[in-house]
Amino acid sequence: MKKNDEPKPIEKPLPYLAAAVITTAAFFLIAFSELPVYAKAVACIACLAICGKALQIAGGFIGGWGVIVLRGRNGFNAMKILAQKFASQSTALSELGLTLFFGALYGWKLFGKNPKKLAAHLLVLVFFAWAFQMTATGRADLTPVFTIISVLFGLAATFFIIIAMNAFSIGTNFETAAPGAMPAIPGLTLPIEAIASLVILMIVHEMAHGILFFIEKLKVKSSGVILFGFIPIGAFVEQDEKQFEKTPIEKRRRVLVAGSTANFLTAFLFVILSVPLAIALGATSGGVFVNTVSNASNAYGVLPENSTIIALNGVPIASSTDLGNAMQPLEAGEVARIQTKEGGDYSVTLKEKGKLGIIVSNTPKQGMELPYAALALLFSVANLTALLNLMVALFNMMPLFITDGHYIIRDELIHALGPKREKQALLSSKAIAIIFLLILAVNFLPWLKG
Repeated sequence: MKKNDEPKPIEKPLPYLAAAVITTAAFFLIAFSELPVYAKAVACIACLAICGKALQIAGGFIGGWGVIVLRGRNGFNAMKILAQKFASQSTALSELGLTLFFGALYGWKLFGKNPKKLAAHLLVLVFFAWAFQMTATGRADLTPVFTIISVLFGLAATFFIIIAMNAFSIGTNFETAAPGAMPAIPGLTLPIEAIASLVILMIVHEMAHGILFFIEKLKVKSSGVILFGFIPIGAFVEQDEKQFEKTPIEKRRRVLVAGSTANFLTAFLFVILSVPLAIALGATSGGVFVNTVSNASNAYGVLPENSTIIALNGVPIASSTDLGNAMQPLEAGEVARIQTKEGGDYSVTLKEKGKLGIIVSNTPKQGMELPYAALALLFSVANLTALLNLMVALFNMMPLFITDGHYIIRDELIHALGPKREKQALLSSKAIAIIFLLILAVNFLPWLKG
């Protein structure tokens, strides 16, 4: 689009701004309603589309179908300053990201001539490989296997395998399978405070790309954000494509992996930040509220919903963490004696080790409602920021056409096969992307089922 052809703000934007405000309010009303999930999804998406279109017309922004592109040169100065002050550190972290996501074998190929750097990479990789498998696979018996795979072939390879295993599980047991993927929509599939987490995620990701562009002395045309209605769904740093295609592969690798590396390290940082928040939240909690009792558990018909657990087998319970710790040693067939704030005393024989079959949430101590609410919000944002940054870091390294991981794999195939077989390399990278797309689609199916 030529500069003269770009849309301009209209002279009387108030009606469109009013429409944006009304549809935003409608979005929140629908998001917190008891409508069926499909009706809620359609209605929320419609509200966002109308809101986006109204804002687009009022502000004269580029976009369509409710999507708005806000483009400019904002952030360039910050990127340049950080690139100048932390050039060596930023480059080192990007190179670490290549070993983290693609493994020790790839790291040896790239950095084998620098034993100290490779050794440092491997130490970090082993730590994160172990930590990632402990939390991501949900299978203690497979933790050693996945740890070895992660060390040799990287966290991205393990993430690919986990998604593929989940797709196989869905295909063989569709009726009871949980979704392996779903759209990330604040207010619909995520808590509304996830908007803050998404903003953090996007700033971190694109700032990292921008910093590496300046370090590698590559031209950056613009940067910006992409909104769907009022919700941020993306950010970008627009480079000179022709220049970037001609850039040596060593520089391209560092630039492409920078965003995911920054997201991964941000996830780790917010995991650390969530620990003191969890401790403070527990200190202001005064019991565990029973939201739902599964009809498949022995607690069904015994432990009433909307009650508050304050003790289990004589152990005081102030938070869900306390409840989990008290339940952990109990084997299937053992009895959990539960006391509630309402004066109830209930006995539940466990069907499974350490599980009551209930969904709970913490409740505040009397007089601590405001600090508890503030801490709960901060804790939620910290957890969501850690989770979303981790998921984006790994997903962006998958071979899915538009991802940075796809371009890294494509470049490596071209580099390995040589210029004369570039066509075969491109076809191979597309074939890998199609396979992953099909696996990903299967992971979405249970969510579409509802």
